[in-house]
Amino acid sequence: MRFDRCAGKHQCAIKEELGMSWAWRFGMIILTGVPAIVGGGLFYSIFDSWNAVIAWEVILIVLMGTVIIRGGKSAASSH
Repeated sequence: MRFDRCAGKHQCAIKEELGMSWAWRFGMIILTGVPAIVGGGLFYSIFDSWNAVIAWEVILIVLMGTVIIRGGKSAASSH
């Protein structure tokens, strides 16, 4: 017997959003990891300074944080 029925349309939408948001957020973190590693290496080889690498990482963290907080809300719904 399943107990995941929703009381209303709004609650079902919230439950659906919470169910998929962890996978999307985890995917965004993985997607950001590649530019962080590769870009960090490139910045260190070009500038030979850890300050440049830290600046690059901070920029990526701010961009990723913005995308995750917005949660793809500007994208059209596929439902």
